Amino acid sequence: ASAFYQTAIKFSTMELIHCIKIVSDNARHATTDINAKRVSQWVTDKIETLSDITAELLSQRSQTQTPEHPQLQEILQRFHFSSTSRQQLAHSLQRWHDLTNGEPIPLEQQNFKNGKQLLQWLKQQDLPFQL
Repeated sequence: ASAFYQTAIKFSTMELIHCIKIVSDNARHATTDINAKRVSQWVTDKIETLSDITAELLSQRSQTQTPEHPQLQEILQRFHFSSTSRQQLAHSLQRWHDLTNGEPIPLEQQNFKNGKQLLQWLKQQDLPFQL
């Protein structure tokens, strides 16, 4: 869960990151007791809970997501992006917006030569979540 969180926080805000433990080895259930059939049954037993959690997270996501970052059009006019990199840009801009409370991206101070540099810079920003 720790490694998952460290990666997930780079792509989302902490409110939308969750780990749900269904399968566990402990004193009552040794690893030798875990097999595909049992895991399938454990997951099946929790489908309703998983569905409820998923619905709540999707609701929260839609409430926090802004339709378009204010600088998106300026960036798209300035730099070329493939379809894939444009999706990465939109995601990175959304993350920037969420984690900086809407601070503008310092385009002039960074002097990006192309869209690839901008995407790399956005990915390298280790932004703490701010309330």
